Amino acid sequence: NRPLHLLMGGLDKHSDFHAFAGGHARIYPFGQAGRRVAEHTGAEECFETLEEAFYSACEHAHASLPALQTNPENGPVILLSPGCASQDAYKNYEERGKHFRELAESYK
Repeated sequence: NRPLHLLMGGLDKHSDFHAFAGGHARIYPFGQAGRRVAEHTGAEECFETLEEAFYSACEHAHASLPALQTNPENGPVILLSPGCASQDAYKNYEERGKHFRELAESYK
């Protein structure tokens, strides 16, 4: 049961995100669909960009690190699973994925 921080958002495809409400993951909505994702999931915050959502997730994940000193395999996971198209801020999904990878590598 690793803490899961899920980044969701992008160009709204009018998907139903209610299934993510009350689940195991903390949701970080972003982009054009961010408000809709937040409404469906009960997320506390909504972010304009993937980058803002990523750094908020890092901040929350970092808060759980002291408890992990005894069992580091149970560390937090920050996952990009947008559930939306990328064209609100990116040329395509590959560009968005590359940006996420760059954010993750720069945070190490």
